[in-house]
Amino acid sequence: MVPGSAAKAYRVNPVSERGTHWFPTIAAGAPGQVDVAYLRTPEILPTDAFGKANPGGCAGPGPGNGNPTNYPPPCKWNLYAAQSLNLTSNPANATWSATQITTTPMHIGDICNLGIFCLTPSSNRNLLDFIMETLDPQGCAHIAYADDNTVNMLRAANQTSGCLPTGEGGGACHEADGNGSVQGERGGNASFQSDEDSCEDHDQNGEQMKDPGAGEDFHSTQVQSVQFDDSLGTVTIYGQGVSNGLPVLFLIVEQAATATTPALYSIELSDGYVNSGNLISGTITLH
Repeated sequence: MVPGSAAKAYRVNPVSERGTHWFPTIAAGAPGQVDVAYLRTPEILPTDAFGKANPGGCAGPGPGNGNPTNYPPPCKWNLYAAQSLNLTSNPANATWSATQITTTPMHIGDICNLGIFCLTPSSNRNLLDFIMETLDPQGCAHIAYADDNTVNMLRAANQTSGCLPTGEGGGACHEADGNGSVQGERGGNASFQSDEDSCEDHDQNGEQMKDPGAGEDFHSTQVQSVQFDDSLGTVTIYGQGVSNGLPVLFLIVEQAATATTPALYSIELSDGYVNSGNLISGTITLH
């Protein structure tokens, strides 16, 4: 870290955008190129003397729900995204463009992040603190977020224009190939195949996984994001697919083996299937 670089925070949202801002997530490209996503409601969430959100503060006024009568109406939350191309400038000169992504609220009511201090019936943890942003090789942002108001499932917002100029912090071509098996979710073995190197061989990226013991047969139909972390030796893949004939969203993380640790494969599908484990057979190769 550059000494003094964290001395003052950068303001992402415009001053005119009042309200409560929750769950920021960040993705960075080349130096100075940053995308941020967050949830926002125009209501002001009540807080205690220490600045922490009051449990149930966005659930609406009481007394029926246990809240004081002077609390704001139930909060309507929307997804926002912001982008800066000059974050190497100081906080006074750096500029951001912020956009409301959802036109219909993706959540209405409280968002409680106080753990055991969330109170029934006014507190709400439906979103499970879930929001994530990443960049694809073209520098376009992809935001995964929970929506319990319109569809009651995981959704994705995918940028198609105005993407960061370089993507992946410089636009280098990476390759990820995997083929092998891990222990199945309910016993037995689950097999997988992974091919993520379209910028190198120009064929279509793709993911496949079969877990007979769990009755799961998945293949990707659209890979929307491939993010490499060279320091951890991992690749994170996100997109859309089909499992047992039904559409799903997927999140896959693969980690190459090292001299001391085996390779690891992890998959999560929006139909509820989750499996993770060290490879029993096969390899994962990242370049």
